[in-house]
Amino acid sequence: MQTASNTDQAQVLQLHSQLLVAVAARDEATLEKRLNSGFVFTSANAEVLTKAGFIKGFAMNSAIQLPVFAGSEQRVTIEGGTAVVTAVLHISIISGKMPARELWERITETYVKEQGQWSLLASHATYRPL
Repeated sequence: MQTASNTDQAQVLQLHSQLLVAVAARDEATLEKRLNSGFVFTSANAEVLTKAGFIKGFAMNSAIQLPVFAGSEQRVTIEGGTAVVTAVLHISIISGKMPARELWERITETYVKEQGQWSLLASHATYRPL
């Protein structure tokens, strides 16, 4: 078993934060670059999206606004070139003409390190009771 370096842990947590900001800011270039080509997202509603579906159907969807999209309680575990981040995500979401909804989700993300660069391979969200 290989012990993860503090540098790897810091890089993964920084990428986690960057991706949250990129989703909220509709930063398509960052998402394209930092989501792994095999990326898969499983929503708290059990919807499964590929990288393209996540970027175009959620992050870049103009009918969805995210006034709050912030993580807390982040923990990272790294084994070799794989990292798992668990966190709580606070979301305020406005979809279409519906009023804002406050959501809390527990998320689990899997990152992989390829050619010295971390990318997000998978993300899974589960509703957390308020």
